[in-house]
Amino acid sequence: MNKLALLDSEITVVVEKKLLKNKERIERLKSIENELKEEKKTQVCLTDPDAKSMRNKGSFEPCFNVQTAVDSKNKLIVTYDVVNDANDQAQLNNMVDRAKEELQEVIEVKKSDGEKTSVVLDSGYNNQHQILESSDDITEILIKKRVKKVSKIKAYDIEKFKYNSETDTYTCLDDCVVSFHSKFKKDGHSLKKYKCHDYENYKNKSRCTTSKAGRSINRPVAYDELAQIEENTYKKNDIYRRRS
Repeated sequence: MNKLALLDSEITVVVEKKLLKNKERIERLKSIENELKEEKKTQVCLTDPDAKSMRNKGSFEPCFNVQTAVDSKNKLIVTYDVVNDANDQAQLNNMVDRAKEELQEVIEVKKSDGEKTSVVLDSGYNNQHQILESSDDITEILIKKRVKKVSKIKAYDIEKFKYNSETDTYTCLDDCVVSFHSKFKKDGHSLKKYKCHDYENYKNKSRCTTSKAGRSINRPVAYDELAQIEENTYKKNDIYRRRS
């Protein structure tokens, strides 16, 4: 009986320790949950609070996104940054400004010679608003748009619409016209909204959009400037290819 009592006592101690450990873990998780709510976050890494879950080789892991800018002449890293944004789209201005600060003397020399400094970025940085903000009299942005694979472009995707600069309208493959509707601002940037005014009588409206208001297209007011930047990038493809 003494042995049984001793064994029972030992089991009780082990169970109590496990219960205490689990209670402490629950309290810790509740504390983390409250912190997430207060800071309006959706995730946290317990081993490295600054890390964020990002896709890495097909799976999601706590990661950082390392940004670098390289001098094409000397092949040296001139600046870098470590961020926890999952993609690069919001980093264009940040990295252009950092690079210009580090290469200020070189940029001034080029400026005095009437030359622009070319900044080459891959399509992952393609952010229309930031491209416009970073492009100026002394800075030439060279960047290409992300292009969908032909097999992934659907019949009523924007890539299938034709724009007419004379009438300022878009036309879909069924010859429905999407015309200018209004101007508005989003995050401080000016945009033009185009709407299909004959949407209710459109036979393929369910295939075109699920919006009850009908098909609409948003176009930056400075779209022509963006088009010139894209055209210039293709003209200087020999420079752009140095990126790789």
